[in-house]
This record gives sequence, structure tokens and C-alpha cells, in this order.
Amino acid sequence: HQRSYRVLHALEKSILDVENVLIYEIKKAIFIWKERSTFSSLLILGSIATVGVFLEIGMGVLELLIDPIIGPAILLSIIAIMVPTHVFFSKVQAKFIISSLNRRQKQLLLTEDLAALFERNVTFSRMMLPIRDPLGWNKKAKAHLATLLDKTKDLVQSLNDNFSVYNMLIAPVVKPAAPAPQAVAQAAVAPVTIPTPVAAPVMVDVPPAPVAAPVMAQTPPPVPHVSAAPTPTPTPIPPQTAQVAQADEPKRQSALMQKFLRK
Repeated sequence: HQRSYRVLHALEKSILDVENVLIYEIKKAIFIWKERSTFSSLLILGSIATVGVFLEIGMGVLELLIDPIIGPAILLSIIAIMVPTHVFFSKVQAKFIISSLNRRQKQLLLTEDLAALFERNVTFSRMMLPIRDPLGWNKKAKAHLATLLDKTKDLVQSLNDNFSVYNMLIAPVVKPAAPAPQAVAQAAVAPVTIPTPVAAPVMVDVPPAPVAAPVMAQTPPPVPHVSAAPTPTPTPIPPQTAQVAQADEPKRQSALMQKFLRK
């Protein structure tokens, strides 16, 4: 599959390089060739026009151009001079363009001969007419390249579909790698450690602690307010009564002593 992908990729790149590299370089070379040839021909035509101006100043040649017989003859002679001159300059400039295309081909590392493709365009009709496209590069060639490019893309898509179906039908089975003999020997010699059993935790049901009911504080009933009785105010004893009481006090004591002794 990888080889098929590489072949299709190379084919697609070659199709694209026909327009992006080959045709581009040939178009560029044709443009430079025509510009140089036209400039050289215009120099010759300008020199002829300069000579005609000097002749008009010295001899009055303009009257000959107006003449119905001599005028067309002069124009035909100028055309007969300029056409071979333009062809000559075109061939000379084509040689310089061919040498530059050979250097360009080495720079781009192309197998196609750019100089040979350019020489096919060095014809008389293409020298005289303003044709910029290379020979054979027309709508038919462009459509043919587009068709080839579409077919290449279809082939890539079909290859992708076939590869996905192949992976689905034949799925790779991954097997564990066999242990090495040295690892097996080391595993046989190494002591086997038996893990000690760990006692399972015992779950003890603890009865829930009784929850004391909340004690509501009893507030004593309010004591009715009892107004205190008014304390009697002592009445003052007159001084005469006090003196009589003091005089009778020893008599009372003596009477009490006598009564005690009798008992």
C-alpha cells in the first residue's frame, strides 16, 4: 500500500508540474524572447525613420510618399527590409534564450528538455504574430490534464477505502511476548513470599445512648404582694408615771423573792 501511495503521489506531482513548472518556464522564455526581438526591430525601424526625416529636411522626400506610385513602393521596400530583419533578430535572441533555459533546467533538476520545448515555438508565424502561449498548450490539453488529475484523486480515494476494509477484515492479533529464559530461571530460584492474612475488622453493634429529655425549668408562681402592717408608734410616758413605776420596782422584786422562797 505504501508503494502504491508513493506512485500515485509521484503521478499527481508530475501532472501538476506540467503546468506549474514546464509551461510556466516556457511562457516566461517566450515573453522575454518576443520583447527582445521587438525591441531590436524597433531600433532598426527608428533608424530608418530618422534617415527619412533628414532626407525630408534636405530634399523634400515627403512629396514622394504622397505619390500614388512611388509611395506604396517605398512602404513595400521598408516592409521587405523589416521582415527579414525581425526574423534575424528573433533567431539571434532565441539562441540566447535557449542557453538560459539549459541553465535553468539544471537548476530545477528537470528531466524534460526545456530548450527543445522552446525551439518548437520558434516559427515564422510565431515570430510575426503576438502569440504568447506555448505550442500545443490549448483548451484540449488543459482538459486532458484536469481529467488525469481527477482520476489520480479517485485512485487515491479507492486505495484508502481498500486499505480500511483490509484492516477491518484482518485485524492484527497481539499476543503477549514469551518471557525470556533468564527471567524464568530467576523467578524459579527467587523465594516465594506468602502474604500473611489480615484479619477482617469485626463490626460491634453499640446500642445508642439514651437521649435525656429536655427539662423544662419551672418558674415559681408569683408571690402576691402583701402590704406590711403599719408599726404602732410608741406613745410617750409622762415623767410622773415613770417615777411611780421606779418606786414600785423594789417592792415587786421583794414580793417575787418571797414567793420563790415559799416554794
